[in-house]
Amino acid sequence: MDLYIYILLLIGYAALPFFGLNSKQNFPYANVLFIVTVGLFYDNLILAFGRFIGESALLESLSICRYWLHAFVTPTLVLFSYGVIRKTALHWAKSRIFHLVAWIYMLLLILIELITVTLHLNVTPVFKYGVLHYVQETETGIPYMIIGTVLSVLLASIIVWWKKGWKWMLIGTIVMIIGNAIPLPFSSSAKMNVFEFLFIASLWGTRRKI
Repeated sequence: MDLYIYILLLIGYAALPFFGLNSKQNFPYANVLFIVTVGLFYDNLILAFGRFIGESALLESLSICRYWLHAFVTPTLVLFSYGVIRKTALHWAKSRIFHLVAWIYMLLLILIELITVTLHLNVTPVFKYGVLHYVQETETGIPYMIIGTVLSVLLASIIVWWKKGWKWMLIGTIVMIIGNAIPLPFSSSAKMNVFEFLFIASLWGTRRKI
């Protein structure tokens, strides 16, 4: 079941950039979404085809790359959020100080993820729901980087809804937060990936709209 979900997600992520290319205008850091989408495409690619690669040093290395991409790519959504807020024409959002704060905040989130997770990463093979992948051997505790990134997107989504009347970025963010917090009536390890895709799709819609 999960294998087919990951394959569908691959198709979805491959299609999103073409949807974005139809946008005639960009705003600052709008193209961050291309980087994030490529990272998530890779993530789901390894999950989808891990069983075919087999338990090996190759799959382990490819899986470790997932975590490194996650550490460096996911926080760039802070810059996308900054661009969204700036595009709403809020006066304070166009200041150099706010621009600097956005960059410092993003770099801080990357550093936190590297220190708490990536630099001391140990992975072990797991075969579950028809998917073979390598995961962290031990829990890393509170996902500070994820929380910090989502908060920046949530703030931007509220502002763009307030100033532009565009609600889908906020809906996509809330769906991802709630979707990953509640249990589903069926067993799957792809739940987070599905809600993550819906979230990213809402950001692509925002990029096109704004």
